[in-house]
Amino acid sequence: MASRHWDLGVEGNLVWRYFPEGRETIARLVADSFEYGTDDDLPPQVLDQFEYYTHVVGPLVYDHLGSRPLDPDLLRRFCAFCRELLAHADAHPGPVAWEIEYHLQMYALYDLDAPKVTEALRAADPELVRIIDQRWPGMAAESTE
Repeated sequence: MASRHWDLGVEGNLVWRYFPEGRETIARLVADSFEYGTDDDLPPQVLDQFEYYTHVVGPLVYDHLGSRPLDPDLLRRFCAFCRELLAHADAHPGPVAWEIEYHLQMYALYDLDAPKVTEALRAADPELVRIIDQRWPGMAAESTE
């Protein structure tokens, strides 16, 4: 029998991989979906991808980015997460890319125009800040060009 794995969606799978400290939260969200389905006599609903940002990425990284020093490994993983999502969006143009870009822009990189946020990201991954500024001109507080 072939091995089968849960698919949390592109963004959910990457949140699971890059932020293992958020896995209990993800498990709780999935369990809640089953519980709601049971209570309402409906099939469980697949989580919306933005939920991974609001319940895992935000509380772990985004809510603290620029306001306090983050663990360097956590910041590195956040940057790698953003880069991988941007690469996926570039490789899959269309609705999937639009959703990824929207979620990144609104839930992961929203305050990039705040100098402390940009400074923290630039210190960790200056190339990522350049890529973001190129993709969304003016989003970063200081242009790197």
